[in-house]
Amino acid sequence: MAFSPVAWWKRDTALNTYIYAQLLISLPFSVFGTYVTYQMQIAGFMIGDDGAGGPCMNYCIIEWAGSRLDLNAILLYMNAFGVGLGGLVTLILSAYSDYWCKFKLKPQAYPTSKTNNCGVQLRSTSW
Repeated sequence: MAFSPVAWWKRDTALNTYIYAQLLISLPFSVFGTYVTYQMQIAGFMIGDDGAGGPCMNYCIIEWAGSRLDLNAILLYMNAFGVGLGGLVTLILSAYSDYWCKFKLKPQAYPTSKTNNCGVQLRSTSW
């Protein structure tokens, strides 16, 4: 028997949609987050100083929003914000995939099993 992607997808639509959406969201945002962090480190080490006026070696103070802050603290706060935002998106996608699982856009005329993907009992149709 040949592998059918459509049959595999319909076997558990909610789970497969969740995994697909997570893949679409996580890949670009992780690459973007890494790139932004790298660019901020480069720019921060170019414009900052070590607090005593010397060049940044492993500790860097920069001007940020009108005050002098540690570059590492800024990067850690931005990383925490990104992780929190990613967790929020994951929760929203989880809730949506659970909700979506209970509804069908087009009902099956001839159900092949007694339950759908969510374990909800289907009505039997007798012809």
